[in-house]
Amino acid sequence: MRKLVVALLPLIILAGCHFGTRKEVEQNYPDGSPKVVKYYTYHKGKKELTKEIQYYENRQRKLEGDYLNNKRNGKWTAWFKSGKIWSEGTFKDDLGEGLRTIYYENGQKHIVGNYKHDKKIGKWQYYSVDGVLLKENDFDKK
Repeated sequence: MRKLVVALLPLIILAGCHFGTRKEVEQNYPDGSPKVVKYYTYHKGKKELTKEIQYYENRQRKLEGDYLNNKRNGKWTAWFKSGKIWSEGTFKDDLGEGLRTIYYENGQKHIVGNYKHDKKIGKWQYYSVDGVLLKENDFDKK
């Protein structure tokens, strides 16, 4: 019996780590497929949002990112309906922070720049649909 308990202990611990996370479908499309899914953890009686995924009607991901203290934190990605990436960026305490890249649906970069405390900083580059640099704006000089 003791050997069985020792053998199962890692599984019990692993299951306990995920016990507090719950997936909630918050909105559905008319066909019943999910539109907005949020993940929550429950700790000491508090419900905390940890992740959100939004979907298009065709069930492709539309938007996905993490939360910390109920605020957007970490990497967020948005997609076109086709499933190709539209935008990638990071947030800290619900504010844009760091590199942001926006793409055309053909995969070429459209806009590239950085945020600090939700404000554009440094050089931002703007490209044509075929990848040619069209212009640059330096937000540190404004």
